[in-house]
Amino acid sequence: LVSKMEGRKSAILFGDSLTQRSFDQSTSGWGLSLTSYWAAKIDVLNRGFSGYNTRWGGYLLQEIFGNLPKNQSPCLVTLFWGANDSCEPPSGQHVPLHEFASNLAAMIDYIRQHAGEKVAIVVMTPPAFVLEKWKNWCQRNNKPDLMWQSKSNDTVQKYRDAALKVAAEKECHNVDIFGQMMQKPENERADCLSDGLHLSAAGNKFVWKCLKEHIEVSHPSLTEAALPFPFPYWASVDPLDLPKSFPGRSNAFDSQ
Repeated sequence: LVSKMEGRKSAILFGDSLTQRSFDQSTSGWGLSLTSYWAAKIDVLNRGFSGYNTRWGGYLLQEIFGNLPKNQSPCLVTLFWGANDSCEPPSGQHVPLHEFASNLAAMIDYIRQHAGEKVAIVVMTPPAFVLEKWKNWCQRNNKPDLMWQSKSNDTVQKYRDAALKVAAEKECHNVDIFGQMMQKPENERADCLSDGLHLSAAGNKFVWKCLKEHIEVSHPSLTEAALPFPFPYWASVDPLDLPKSFPGRSNAFDSQ
């Protein structure tokens, strides 16, 4: 049983649409799978913002991480960036490679400053990109040609490499979604993306598999089996002596 003085554990998922959509039930979002895995033990907060890049994300850091409640710093933070930064100019979402790396490093520094050095920061590389599928989706939906012409898998790989380099320099953990996707056959890789860019149900299941394996190997204290249940199990509650079953806690009803 966890003491209430320790505060509830939380995890923050910070990124672009790949994180925002991770709570999408229709595509079995990877964030929902993580929430289910940690149900009642760790609160998972989705801080994903569709269309954002690391430059714009810098304007959100203070609000998300700068005023964390005392005793409630996150135990884990995922940084899932690069899919939009890697758009090529003249796209307004483009962030130069050197700036992307600098922004990611600054995010890590800021989070450690405000959440503490013990927080596990996991850099997740952007998924591989399938141009033909994205081009077809853009054309079917009457999107401007710039939307598909500004993307290439070769460019995404450069941002993936930069993300891994920053993670190594900052001694952070990483989950290399891009690298593991590229090991798949081309047809399976395409199946992981609903439109060539965003994750499908198969892609979300793949990302969750990668993240879960990482947690089990690199953060064994955060596995579902290792985490203590924060409240008494129902079978241990004595209905005739509730104060004894909830030591250190008062019944809010008694004050009404």
